[in-house]
Amino acid sequence: MKAGTAQKVVLNLISSGIMLRLGRVYRGMMVNMPPTNAKLKRHAEAMVAQIAHCDPSHAARYLEQAEGDIKTAVRGGAQARRSG
Repeated sequence: MKAGTAQKVVLNLISSGIMLRLGRVYRGMMVNMPPTNAKLKRHAEAMVAQIAHCDPSHAARYLEQAEGDIKTAVRGGAQARRSG
């Protein structure tokens, strides 16, 4: 492994560890990611659907209601699932 590659691996490990300790990762998914473009919005919808165990269309609605906050959208989806 070259020095640049080794350095990149170490920095990725450090940043991943920090994100884990800050509570920004849930089951390997970066839940504090701001969905700023179409690709990230689709990714956020897929995460909400997977974590909240709901349809992707419902996940999109929960994400919109939560103003893009994935954690809030998951809570909304889980709450709707319990009450519905």
